[in-house]
Amino acid sequence: MIVALILSLIFISGISGCVKTAEDCEKMTSGQGKCYFDVGGDTQNATLCEKAQDWATQCYFLVGTETDNATLCEKAGDMMTDCYFLVGVGTKNETLCEKAGNWTAKCLASIKK
Repeated sequence: MIVALILSLIFISGISGCVKTAEDCEKMTSGQGKCYFDVGGDTQNATLCEKAQDWATQCYFLVGTETDNATLCEKAGDMMTDCYFLVGVGTKNETLCEKAGNWTAKCLASIKK
């Protein structure tokens, strides 16, 4: 489930391909939120997630998990526990695993291998 979610977000973030910078997003008349998601994810820049509008939580999840930045998990909305799971495993941090909700046991088991 989590792997499918990440792959979906990575695929979605790569679709627009032609947009390269935040400046390009500012010039757009529509689709700015998705543009900021794309650029924020591609550049791992969480400050752009603030401008991602409806895509903000997905942006925080993507950047948080790609950079192992657990502080961004708080902003990942419905994906917060998935974010803590991935960052917890990535950093081998039991405290983060404890925040992973239904994924806590799997997270703890993964880091103790």
